Amino acid sequence: MKNLSVWLFAMAFTIVSSVSAYNSTSVVELPSTIAQLVTKEIGKTLANHPIELGNRDEIIANVTFTVNKENEIVVLSVDSNCKDTCQYIKQRLNYHKLPVTGLERDRKYKVTVKLQ
Repeated sequence: MKNLSVWLFAMAFTIVSSVSAYNSTSVVELPSTIAQLVTKEIGKTLANHPIELGNRDEIIANVTFTVNKENEIVVLSVDSNCKDTCQYIKQRLNYHKLPVTGLERDRKYKVTVKLQ
C-alpha cells in the first residue's frame, strides 16, 4: 500500500511539473491592440533595411521574442528562408526599448515581420 501511494505521488508530481513547464515555455499571442503597437514599432525599427530582395516582393520572417524588465525586446529566434534577414532582425531588434505597456516579462511572444 505504501508503494502505491509513493508511486501515485511521483506520477502526480511529474504531471504537475510537466504542465507548469509547458505553460512557461509556450508562445503567447499578443492582444490585438498591443500587437498593432508592437508591429508598428518593429516596422519603424526595421525600415530602410539593406537586404537585397532579389526577384522577391517581400521577405517574411517569424520573430519569437520576450520582454525584459527594462521593457526591451529580447529576440529568442527568427525563422526565415534568408540568413541575412535573420541576422539583421536580431541585430536591430535585440534590446530595442518598446514604448508599449502591457507585455508580461519573460513570456514568449511571436510576431510576423515583412520586409519589402
